[in-house]
Order: sequence, then structure tokens, then C-alpha cells
Amino acid sequence: MITTATNQTVPNPAFMHWIMQDQLILSALNSSLFETVLAHVIKCHTSHQVWSTLERMFTSTSRARSMNLHYQLATLKKGGSSVSDYFHKFTTIADTLAAVDQPLNEFELVSFLLAGLGPEFDSFVTSVTTRVDPISLEDLYGHLIAHEIRLEHHHPPNDLTLGSANFTSRSRGSRGGRSSGRGSTFTSGARTHGRFNRGRGRGRSQNSSESRPVCQIQFALEMALV
Repeated sequence: MITTATNQTVPNPAFMHWIMQDQLILSALNSSLFETVLAHVIKCHTSHQVWSTLERMFTSTSRARSMNLHYQLATLKKGGSSVSDYFHKFTTIADTLAAVDQPLNEFELVSFLLAGLGPEFDSFVTSVTTRVDPISLEDLYGHLIAHEIRLEHHHPPNDLTLGSANFTSRSRGSRGGRSSGRGSTFTSGARTHGRFNRGRGRGRSQNSSESRPVCQIQFALEMALV
């Protein structure tokens, strides 16, 4: 309200113009919100009230999100994944932190990345931490890839060799079992055939010319045909 020269109080034209602009801003803010968020600001009458309410809501959410991302970065481990996969997961979390206005400096990123490596990288971590000049994250990635290649060269996977050895051992055992079975059958058959021939010899004659030795090769062939 303003006072005119005649001491009359009238509405301030500038205030009315501000009210109109503020309502336009309020409408634009409300139209850009999801329904779940709009329910929290539906009672606000000015754009300032809407903005203040949103700030209080998302400040706590952003803080919790930032703490969770820091925790993920601190506990991330390479494990059995490759250096490439591990680095991709690491940079994804780091970029998300930067997006919520919580970026980490180069020293912190390198420290977190080295902390997640396994014991096979102990010598590499020692060489990086004892160097005088700082190393960038991109250079560190290149050195990690080179170290991983050296590890694979000196310690190739032996799963295929072990599998072949087990297969050979099982094959030999199986052949031995089958050979033993055939040998037992042949021996038993030979005993039976021998007793039968001895009986026939006693019934017919005791003449040595009548009792002829059994050919083992011929008997084996006969048994195989049966």
C-alpha cells in the first residue's frame, strides 16, 4: 500500500505486478513436479514457500544419498572381476557423487581405487603409494591393465588342464574295470570247459591220444561269439 499526495492509501501497482509474476512462477513450479512431490507443496501460496519446502525435503535426501555413495565407494572391492569392470563401477559411483555436488579430488579417488584391489596387486599398490609424483586416475587405469596382463601371463588358468587330467583318469579306470570283467569271465569259462573235458575223457577212454589240450585262443573266440 502507498499513500497518495492527498493522504489516501491505495494498493501499490508494483506489488500487484509482483503478485502476478509470483503466481506465474508458482504455476510453473507446480506443473514441473511429480504428483508425489506436489502433495507436499499444495498448501503453499507463493513461489518462495514452494521453493523453501522443496529445499528442506531434498536437502536431507541428498545428504543421505551422498553418504550412501561414499559408503559404496569405500567398500567397493575388485574381487574376481576384471580391472575394466572394477574401474567402470568405481567411476560410475564417483561421477554420481559429482552430480550431487559432492565431487572427490584426484588423491581421494586414487586412494579409494587402490584400497579395493586384491592381494595380487600388493606390489603394484606399494609402487604407486611410494612414488614421489602424484598419478592421475587415467594413468592409474593404464598401469592396472598392464599389471593384470602380466599376472595372466605368469599365472595362466589351469582349469582346462585339470579337467583333461580328470577325464583321462576316469577313462583309464573305466577301461581297467571292463578288462577285469572280461578276464574273470574267460577264466571262469576256462575252468568249466576244462572240467567238462576231463569228465568226457574219463567216460570214453584214458588214452592220451583221445584227450587233446584245449586251445585257449580258439576258446576265447568261441566265448566272444557267444
